[in-house]
Amino acid sequence: ENSHPGVESLATAEAMHDWWCSQQPGRSETMPCRQHHFVQQHKFVCGEGGRSAECIELEREHESYMQGRQNRVRDQEHDREMHDAWCAMPGNAGTGFCTGWGQWKADQELRGAGGSGVGDDGNAE
Repeated sequence: ENSHPGVESLATAEAMHDWWCSQQPGRSETMPCRQHHFVQQHKFVCGEGGRSAECIELEREHESYMQGRQNRVRDQEHDREMHDAWCAMPGNAGTGFCTGWGQWKADQELRGAGGSGVGDDGNAE
């Protein structure tokens, strides 16, 4: 779930994921790419209408996969790497999407100041 400002530009987010996930072999298995693939597949399988058995099964598989993720810190790092790389490209830096990403990142760093900045689950390290 994307919560940073700039999400209004869904097409930009899709383009960023398409670009990032096709850049290096093996990158498609990282969390941002797995999530992007799921979203694309979900649109195709589930569409706008009622939820078919195939759609429900797809959602269950994805939920199970997400619950089984062990390295959420690494997942977040992959997501930040992707956004940072996209926004460092000429022509992207001044866009609303990247300005929003920069603001979201700054807000997260302020919240994480003094701590590890990892996770919002409230668990002690």
